Amino acid sequence: MMERAEAAEESVAGIPLYREGSSDEESGRRLEEDRAGFLVRAYRSAGPIFQTRMGDRSWIVLAGAEANDLVWKRTELWDYPHVFPAFGEQMGPDHLNVLEGDAHRHKRAMLKPAFDQGPAMRFLPGFNVCCRAALERAQDKGAVEMVEFWAETIAWANTQTVSRVDLPDGELKRLVRWEREMLAGIFLGEGRHAHYARPEYQALHGEAMALMGKIVDERLAHPDRHNDNFSAVLRARSAQPGGLPARESLIDDLYYILVAGVENTARLITWAALYSWLSPGWLERLRSELNDWDGADVAALAEMTGLKAVILETQRLRPPAFFLPRHSARDFEFAGYRIPAGASILSANTLCHFLEEYFEDPFAYRPERFMDGGRFAPRVNGFFGGGVHICLGRNYTLLQTPVALARMLKQCDLEFLDEAALREMIAHPKRQIPPEVRVRIKAGPR
Repeated sequence: MMERAEAAEESVAGIPLYREGSSDEESGRRLEEDRAGFLVRAYRSAGPIFQTRMGDRSWIVLAGAEANDLVWKRTELWDYPHVFPAFGEQMGPDHLNVLEGDAHRHKRAMLKPAFDQGPAMRFLPGFNVCCRAALERAQDKGAVEMVEFWAETIAWANTQTVSRVDLPDGELKRLVRWEREMLAGIFLGEGRHAHYARPEYQALHGEAMALMGKIVDERLAHPDRHNDNFSAVLRARSAQPGGLPARESLIDDLYYILVAGVENTARLITWAALYSWLSPGWLERLRSELNDWDGADVAALAEMTGLKAVILETQRLRPPAFFLPRHSARDFEFAGYRIPAGASILSANTLCHFLEEYFEDPFAYRPERFMDGGRFAPRVNGFFGGGVHICLGRNYTLLQTPVALARMLKQCDLEFLDEAALREMIAHPKRQIPPEVRVRIKAGPR
């Protein structure tokens, strides 16, 4: 039986303290090992606000639908530059994740021509063609690492569609690798400095900035050469008072369009593929649904209820984060408690995914819950966050994932090299995706 400190135990601030085990260190380990389960137990025991230990400090955790509503709507409460300084250090002061208020709204308005649903839909047929070609090239060519394969495929598709540029394969792979390494340092706190100081990372960062800078310079020299989403953003930038911003800001704009988010979308595609191939009955069910799909009409995928349900259930069970840090910019109240300015806060944005009041048997994989009109309730889906700071690339992830999954189901068979371990992993939501998902891509049904 798990030992648990009484939730009624209170800290100096009066906010309930939740701890599992006999020490803060043991409690922190249990949180790291089973984030969803720990947060559910804490919420049931302590309520929508509690303190707990993670890493080298104590955090105030805001949990549940009401907490999501507060965090997503009350943006004036949060000091965004304090939470994600690494983005500013690596990408410059105009990066979205270090902007707030009017500056944040302006940046999103400038990027709107690339990230609204219309611009995302415009190039979806081209993305489909790129997926088909990448899968055909990989067939019977030995094992690939699946997250890496899809991250590189998405980035390559971006160079053929939303931001046209001819990149040698080696440069593209290193650009994707840089983005992965950059994101790996975001949540390291002060440890990020050592991470980013590594010579290997410094070389990747320098190459990425030089490559994107060269693309920006070529676009400015030949503004009418391409009619893609990056060109649309440059036109929006040119039309603003004062004209184009500094080159550094344009490089950051290109980063969002060309490579940002490819890792998270690749992980969602990988999880969806794992569930589709390794969950009893679902592979046959999905292939039957796709049997009459011509492989070209991407709009038709919106009517595939099984495909949609699998992706929604995958989002629910495998979000990219179980909580996100926040730093309070001012005093505020929540659930009867006063939270002071300068507090370290965790927003348990995806806790509701695992609460039975929203989803029956929440730790079970049951895509059928999203069929026949099933959906996420308001304030419950934390996969992309919410409010004005909702994930910029949401439309692309939601559109690209069903295309990528449908293409695999339609034209491939997947042979997972460590299938027994992967089956065990998908049976336990607390287990995160391993460092490598090795798979052989083989020709399959058409």
